[in-house]
Amino acid sequence: MAIGTQQSSTTYTASDNGQSYRGPLIMVTTLFFMWGFLTCLNDILIPHLKAIFDLNYAQVMLVQMAFFGAYAVFSIPAGFITERVGYKPMMVAGLLTMAVGALLFIPAANVPSFPLFLTALIILAGGITVLQVAANPYVALLGLVESKRRAEALREEAHAALAPFGGRARRLIELADWIVLRTH
Repeated sequence: MAIGTQQSSTTYTASDNGQSYRGPLIMVTTLFFMWGFLTCLNDILIPHLKAIFDLNYAQVMLVQMAFFGAYAVFSIPAGFITERVGYKPMMVAGLLTMAVGALLFIPAANVPSFPLFLTALIILAGGITVLQVAANPYVALLGLVESKRRAEALREEAHAALAPFGGRARRLIELADWIVLRTH
């Protein structure tokens, strides 16, 4: 099945060979939960960093700025790279980048160093950003494949039921199917 994006003329294809996309959808849904959970951990991290490093409120807000600023910095480049290399490699790159950022919390805690914490947080948030940029259209693509499969099954059932009514009914069903696929 070919799917064209509205912003570009690039066409992405997903094989529709009867395989189930339930596994990939479950995996990506789990990733959505994971990065949402990590985003919520910022609020828990802030009071601890404030106490450890004796920070004022302006310095503490650097935690939020570093995390959410990474979205602004990394999202557009991640989108361009995702167009070139594809969704799955970028999802893996996002997970690996997140792992590097999370592992940097260990030396930041051992030193202890607030700038190293911010660096680790920026890298972690950059990985989350890359993962989101790649996963969101990937889920949409998988959903469209599932929608197409359901529409094809419905069309086949309707064809079988309406076959006695001749070609006019078939054309109406194909028109309805075209409308359904255009709106999804």
